Amino acid sequence: FFARSSRTGRMEISTVFFMLLSFLFYILSQSKRKDIYLLLAGIASGFAILNHPMGFIAPIIIGVNILITGKGFKKILLQFLFFTIPIILAIPFWILNQEIF
Repeated sequence: FFARSSRTGRMEISTVFFMLLSFLFYILSQSKRKDIYLLLAGIASGFAILNHPMGFIAPIIIGVNILITGKGFKKILLQFLFFTIPIILAIPFWILNQEIF
């Protein structure tokens, strides 16, 4: 049983990895005050979405957290854009993947 199931690819594992990576980058962006980490969190969230439909959980949680904890409209908008642009760029590839397979 183990030998057969060890060769099976499980996309949930890589989805959890990319979700945790996006949370890590988001926490780094909040502690170090650098927006490059928000961009990296968005890229990791985009990869989580591409792996599995449950990958949408991380961007939703981080997006709500940005909206709740942000200070100043301009800062909130800038952080939200840095985070969501990579995700928006990843969604068409997810749709194409669903159409092909």
